[in-house]
Amino acid sequence: RAEPGSEDALIEALNAHGSKGMAAVLLNCGNSTLAAAASKWAGAHGYSTISVPVAPSEHWGGYHADKW
Repeated sequence: RAEPGSEDALIEALNAHGSKGMAAVLLNCGNSTLAAAASKWAGAHGYSTISVPVAPSEHWGGYHADKW
């Protein structure tokens, strides 16, 4: 679920304990702040990024925590 104001906590979690899967979900979640952070994380870890269509449950406001 999208919680207003939770972006900072998600970005902190990504930077502290991130994985390729978590970055991919955030990159494609529909939230530009999270997408930018995921792209930055990916670049810092040697990954390149592309945006791809995802299921509605993975968009900002959906819930798909099993990907993390």
